Amino acid sequence: MSAILKYAIRTERLARNVADSIELPRKGDSQRRYLTHEQLQTLAAEAGRFETLTLVLRYCGLRFGEAVALRGRDVKDKTITVRSSVTNVTGRGLVEDTTKTGKARWAPVPGLVWEG
Repeated sequence: MSAILKYAIRTERLARNVADSIELPRKGDSQRRYLTHEQLQTLAAEAGRFETLTLVLRYCGLRFGEAVALRGRDVKDKTITVRSSVTNVTGRGLVEDTTKTGKARWAPVPGLVWEG
């Protein structure tokens, strides 16, 4: 919307940006809500073949793209080594690249996930 209005001003179709006088509501501190352990277990069980993925995302703190990029060599001795991440790039499909920080990191795997 902003780009359209700027274009209209530049091409002299509008004298000023009418959106500048609009005061948007401030984004309040929304209270975060988290699933309880029992709710997460229920969700994971209902996720079918994605049960382990659901548990890894929550209990190991991985981002979805990081979890999708995992290989067998990344999981060892109750530890996950996060080396890369997968993102969906328009026109290119799924692309694997370095992590968000560009560095590898390690995440412990709790017993309930490891033995799951």
